[in-house]
Amino acid sequence: MTWIEVLLFLQQNTKEIWLILWLMIWAVWDLKYRVIHLWQAVLVMAAGLLWQGIDGELFTASVLGGLVLGGVVWWISWATKDRFGRGDAMVILCLGLYLGFGICLSVLMWALLVASFLSLYLLLVQKKSKDHAIPFIPCLAAGYLIHTMFLWIPG
Repeated sequence: MTWIEVLLFLQQNTKEIWLILWLMIWAVWDLKYRVIHLWQAVLVMAAGLLWQGIDGELFTASVLGGLVLGGVVWWISWATKDRFGRGDAMVILCLGLYLGFGICLSVLMWALLVASFLSLYLLLVQKKSKDHAIPFIPCLAAGYLIHTMFLWIPG
């Protein structure tokens, strides 16, 4: 791959690369501190609003559907008294803004699959209790990477 091809790839996939970087930062933060701060989500959402505004996709049904999906997860977090963290809900809200409903739902499904396998491993191999909490944002990052790899694999 030449430098020109690399630069073209970066230019065409800037939004995805930005999102992967933020997800990785949040994943490490979630693993280490188990908290996502509101200011972090607001910063990423502001960038997402700007991005969608520039792309002319700010008020499309997909983006609004992604925000609704994030809102539903936020409500689930509230209804379960934070068994599913509000930081996780904020990150899903950001994903909904950037990716829209369909892709955000796909990422969420992959993340839940990763979390299921991780939970099985922790229960069966490491003998953790069923109440052992796992950070979900690393699962979201893995879900986004899995989803993205399937898109970038040449058909």
